[in-house]
Amino acid sequence: MFMFRGAWLIDPWAFARTSGRRFGAMDLAELSRLSGSVALPDGVFDVSATGSVAEDGHSYINVKASGKIWLTCQRCLDPILHVVRHEVLFQLWRTGEALPGDELLEDGFDALPAGNELDLAQLIEDEVLLGLPLSPRHADCQVPHSVSGAADSSSFDMLKKLRRPH
Repeated sequence: MFMFRGAWLIDPWAFARTSGRRFGAMDLAELSRLSGSVALPDGVFDVSATGSVAEDGHSYINVKASGKIWLTCQRCLDPILHVVRHEVLFQLWRTGEALPGDELLEDGFDALPAGNELDLAQLIEDEVLLGLPLSPRHADCQVPHSVSGAADSSSFDMLKKLRRPH
């Protein structure tokens, strides 16, 4: 198994043309943007990338990532386990070239502007970040209560007390 360490740079065009394959594990602690978005920066993602060229001459890279990460529940602020199972097919486009309008209607792939170098680790980290829920919550958690056990008063209640009569 290949462990991702630092940048994993490829020439995306050669990778697609030669049906390149990379697979291994990414340590969450080494992914600075993703590890800053989670409750616990522990875990490993199983990842793979496969290149191909279709009959029409378009180049593709298929990326997969799976694993488990701990996010923060936005209701109770306790950790919540989130299972990542992400797969995306990218159609490569030369950086600076216009993407034809009819290609934008295709739902089977995402367009990926690419030069002669692509950091697969960064691409995979981007995709996992994009797949995270905006507001993770436990299915059965309750709103936090004060130490006394009573429901906390609203912040607006406090503002009402500060309001002065005209």
